[in-house]
Amino acid sequence: MRVAIINHLGDVGAGAENALLQFLVCLPESIEPVFFLFEDGAFAQAMRERFGTVTVLQMSERVATVKRTGLSLSAVPDSIELVGRLTRALRAAEPHMVLTNSMKAHIIGSIAAKVAGIPCVNYVH
Repeated sequence: MRVAIINHLGDVGAGAENALLQFLVCLPESIEPVFFLFEDGAFAQAMRERFGTVTVLQMSERVATVKRTGLSLSAVPDSIELVGRLTRALRAAEPHMVLTNSMKAHIIGSIAAKVAGIPCVNYVH
């Protein structure tokens, strides 16, 4: 089973990324994870080395700086554009399901998965 894992951080992993890694090492061998990150960096490279496929869909600075405390309206067009790119990438990867791992990934990834017609699970820890 191929599972698309979406996370917004790709550089320095934080708590969510550490929890994801602990989850991933427990997956049965029948699960093939493919990663979609919104930035490249050390965490992305660690996922490449350990699991293989990592696709980086760079987010704009406006999307990157959005915090939980509020949405900047200037980030909306960039977010919609990112949803479109992610939807196309998911369709090309043909996963059986999508797992999102961060707040930005939950929002952007859930919409993209829905548009692509792929079941989605939000991993909240």
